[in-house]
Amino acid sequence: MSYYIIQTPIGPIGFEIEDNHVTAIDFNPSKKADGTQTELSLKVENELKNYLSSKSLILDIPIKLNVTPFQKKVLESMKMIPYGQTMSYQALAESIGIPKGSRAVGNACGANPLPLYYPCHRVIKSDGGLGGFSGGLSIKKQLLLLESKNLYSR
Repeated sequence: MSYYIIQTPIGPIGFEIEDNHVTAIDFNPSKKADGTQTELSLKVENELKNYLSSKSLILDIPIKLNVTPFQKKVLESMKMIPYGQTMSYQALAESIGIPKGSRAVGNACGANPLPLYYPCHRVIKSDGGLGGFSGGLSIKKQLLLLESKNLYSR
């Protein structure tokens, strides 16, 4: 397992690579970088920087997801939220057949090891409030603003 830290337009981001797959993306890197640059780490760095500087609307990186089946269901459903749009925790819970599961959906979002790839920043409160975000609300606002600007400038 190797850990990398890169500088991006929204600040430092850490990511972890294990067995040629990205297993974590971290908006608040607390580990020390220990990875030697590889073809994959350069690809991930470029993908993240291109996404965060509006050169790309998707991330094309190999991932390995280590979560519970419920969390995987939430994350896969979250991936269906279109770029530049949001969905409430409640609506996401309803979309996976758990109408009273908004809190559980919020917990799954908070445990998301691959934000950006699984865009938990697009999940908000029913009243339009931001809710939470593992990277902090400032980063969540920046990501939503980035996407809304790109959506209307294309």
